Amino acid sequence: MADFNEYKGVWVFCEQRQGALMSTDFELVSEARKLADELGCEVTGLLLGDNVEGFAGSRQLVKEDGTTAKEGETLDFKVLEFSKATKRILLSHTRIFEEVKKQEAQAEKNERRKADDAAKESVKKINASVEKTTLGDISSLAELKARMEESAAEAKPKKEAEKAE
Repeated sequence: MADFNEYKGVWVFCEQRQGALMSTDFELVSEARKLADELGCEVTGLLLGDNVEGFAGSRQLVKEDGTTAKEGETLDFKVLEFSKATKRILLSHTRIFEEVKKQEAQAEKNERRKADDAAKESVKKINASVEKTTLGDISSLAELKARMEESAAEAKPKKEAEKAE
């Protein structure tokens, strides 16, 4: 028996007649989107049949290696638009790998941010552990300085007297 925990997302089985989607497909996909938003997962529309067409512009046919898809190639596509009014499906192969790149870049950015935050935390801990000068220390140092200056002033006339002799 299959383990249903391995299956993810909300799937909608769509129907077509003579290459055109049925109006009920749009209603089902709309409801599936609501359900998927509640569950926090993706919607997958499955359309079986012949002569089912989706449109992908030339910019959407660029493969990860930079080349353009050729007629007859089998590629994965992401549905960008599913329009009931125009009965059109807009597809993109390019979006599949672009989203992966964006996710990788975001993950790297998050890692850098964590490292920066850890460094800031370390600096805060070091700064917190460093002994700080208090106002009491400052007044003690001022008194010590005054005594040293007095001693130096007293010693100066003695040195001058010794030189005179």
